Amino acid sequence: METIGTIEISKSTELNFYVEGYKDVLYGNIRKFITTEKYTGPTKKGIMLSHENLKEIIKKINDNIESFKKFEEVKQEVKLDDERYINIAIVTFKEKKYFELREYLNTEKYSGPTKKGVTIPVAHFEETLVFLTKMDAFLEKK
Repeated sequence: METIGTIEISKSTELNFYVEGYKDVLYGNIRKFITTEKYTGPTKKGIMLSHENLKEIIKKINDNIESFKKFEEVKQEVKLDDERYINIAIVTFKEKKYFELREYLNTEKYSGPTKKGVTIPVAHFEETLVFLTKMDAFLEKK
């Protein structure tokens, strides 16, 4: 595992950006890690990105960078297959704005968000973009 960067969300929560292999392929990961009395380590909350998907996400952000930097309600999608896509958006929840990278489904039985993804306070948007770019550069060298 190659750590790219970390964003502290609270005293007990951080987002780790890292590159890790799975089935002989390297992926970019963004995962929530927690520290509690009972457990310290990764949670299920996160998203694993192929290098191709990571490149597309960075391009979609850069193509709409002014809207993202102004934290306007913006939404972009990266298609994964006929039923799945990654939503790249600035969203509002309980009157607070967040940067979201989340996998969505669009099937006959269900259309909407999945648990695969991260929601990051917009105060960390630029730092997130730096880490995504560093992940891309690391994967480019491999």
